[in-house]
Amino acid sequence: MRSDYSEASIIANCPHCDFSGWAYLSKVEETPHFNVICDSHPLLEGHILIIPKRHVVCVGDYTEAEFKEFELIYSKYKTLLQKIYGPLAIFEHGKIGQTVFHSHVHFVPFKGKIADVVPEGCTKTITHLSELFSLYQKDGQYLFIEIDRPYIVDTVIGAPRFFRDRLGKVINALERANWKNMHQNTDLMTVALKENQTCINKLKNESSSF
Repeated sequence: MRSDYSEASIIANCPHCDFSGWAYLSKVEETPHFNVICDSHPLLEGHILIIPKRHVVCVGDYTEAEFKEFELIYSKYKTLLQKIYGPLAIFEHGKIGQTVFHSHVHFVPFKGKIADVVPEGCTKTITHLSELFSLYQKDGQYLFIEIDRPYIVDTVIGAPRFFRDRLGKVINALERANWKNMHQNTDLMTVALKENQTCINKLKNESSSF
């Protein structure tokens, strides 16, 4: 775990560093170290991201202060989204599988099983999110997903958009799995913007009683 913290570094052409850009059209909450947003290219309504302000590749390289704050946000939105949408798939590509190399943890409503997403069976349960630090330090990458419980997936089978593509297939949303293609689809993006506003409204209503 990194012990230092500096001002958010701005990396050219990184959509998650451009806080006024298209990635932040549907912002849910801002905290000292993070932005919580609805994914601009959601697989379905309720798909949100937790993104650190600092340009850092994954949770495994967060500072201690970032990680403490992240745990609170993670728990908060896991609870809120489960109340609104039911079961979730929560994932981070941990450097491998990323197409935007700025940490972003996905929360996606999902009523399936881990075997639906990783039928190969090459998964291992972990007990705490802090284990991602040692995994990243040891291997320089990881594939993390939580469905009922947290797992790491063997990175040998990793590929770009690994979890997005697999979840998109399972929930019949393959046209949304490749976010770059979706970004060029005006009709899909119009629908997505409406879904995101609905999600924000539901989160606001639920947060009032949180």
